Parts: sequence; C-alpha cells; structure tokens
Amino acid sequence: MRHPHSTSTHTCLEPPHNQGLWILPLREAHGLILSDTMTEMTHSAPPEESSIWSQPGPQIAARWLGLLLFVGVGFLYMASGLLAPVWASTMLIGLWLLMLVGVIRIWKTRPWLVLASPIVAYLVWFLVMLAGDFFLGWSA
Repeated sequence: MRHPHSTSTHTCLEPPHNQGLWILPLREAHGLILSDTMTEMTHSAPPEESSIWSQPGPQIAARWLGLLLFVGVGFLYMASGLLAPVWASTMLIGLWLLMLVGVIRIWKTRPWLVLASPIVAYLVWFLVMLAGDFFLGWSA
C-alpha cells in the first residue's frame, strides 16, 4: 500500500530494507538496545547507587530485624486478651495476621518498610487499646 503523494519506492506499512527499526529512529530508546538483526532486544541496566544503604548487607539486616521486631510486637497482639474483650482480641490478632501478610509481600522489594512495620504495628495496637479504654471502658 503506497501513500498517494509518496515518491518513495517503500510502502507505508513496511519498513525500508536494511534500515533497522523504522518505528524507532534511534538505536537506543527508553533503555532498549536494538540489534541490527532485530532478533534480540535487551534492557540496559540502570546505574548502580553507591550508597551503603543500597548494598545487600544492610538490606538483609533490615529485613530480618524488622521481621524479628514485628513478631515481638505480635506478642502484644496475642496478649491483648488481658485488656480487651475476646471479640476485640480476636479482631486484633486477625489484623496482625493481615499486617504479617503485608510484610511478607514487601519482603524483597522494600526492606526498609519491613524495618518500619513493627513501629506501625505497635502504634496501631497502642491506639486501639487506648481508644478501647477511653471509649469502651476496657480495663485489666
């Protein structure tokens, strides 16, 4: 199919022969490296950060420390039956289990959020206990 006003011998829907990829005029577009034969497309790697916090050692330590502290906060959730009624304690344990699933889901991708998760879990537990005492009269 030729364009009616075209003087070129190439068609509109077909790329010119031996000209590379005709849709992308550049050899490198958005991180893609295109070969001459167009049989191989690879992504170029982003530049590495030189920060110590981007290295695997601190990230692994953050993951395990965060998980250990999160399990420690879980004991507060399990012992909340001493301060809260059974229905509230059951809901708190369910909430902690949901947060544990969230921690496991972000384990590989966001190690620093895994480290922050025990703080969030503790604050949620503390605020629920405080609200239960203030509004519902929960006591030991």
